[in-house]
Amino acid sequence: MEEKNDNKVKEQFKQYCDSQSWCTFKGFSKNKYAGWDCSYYSADTQGNEISVIAELKGKDSYPSTSRDSWLLTKAKYDKLTRLKIQMQIKYPQEQFTVHYIHIFPDNQLYIWNIDNVGATKPLVQKELPNTTYFGESHKVILPIYYLNNNETILKDKIN
Repeated sequence: MEEKNDNKVKEQFKQYCDSQSWCTFKGFSKNKYAGWDCSYYSADTQGNEISVIAELKGKDSYPSTSRDSWLLTKAKYDKLTRLKIQMQIKYPQEQFTVHYIHIFPDNQLYIWNIDNVGATKPLVQKELPNTTYFGESHKVILPIYYLNNNETILKDKIN
């Protein structure tokens, strides 16, 4: 995500989170290359507080209805999973989960819980640009998971 769009998506999500009773915003990553974007408190299905590590994606060119599924690279999934494990070790009294969040130009917000993606989804090889900034890049084959629209834990309209 380009920095301007990155900041817009972050602010959109923070405003959305602040307006929801189930979401208590904790903060943004201070490091632009940290591999995660923000964290917040939510609740699990039993109502217990859970710490969420989230990756935010702004899909400027694609409305939410333009595809049935979206890509999550294995590298991104692995990085987020490692962070979850590290946080669980550092704060054993807390429960952690990882959310992958897309905000679309039609003001739709999709949230996936990706905790078990590696164990439940097939890994597919796909040719993609080697960077998310579509300047000078070349194509590389990357292992990816497909996140289907019907597997979101939340779809909502924002602003």
